[in-house]
Amino acid sequence: MLSGLSSLSRRSGRCTCRIVVFLGARCQLVDGVEAVPLEEFLAELPS
Repeated sequence: MLSGLSSLSRRSGRCTCRIVVFLGARCQLVDGVEAVPLEEFLAELPS
């Protein structure tokens, strides 16, 4: 499902975590990738 992100992670070798921001309602873990709703992601950004 997230093959492009996995490929990029393998090539760069520097990814420590993989996060996808989406318009859903709740957090999910898909193939080792954290999927976070947009509102929650924005709330966690430093101001």
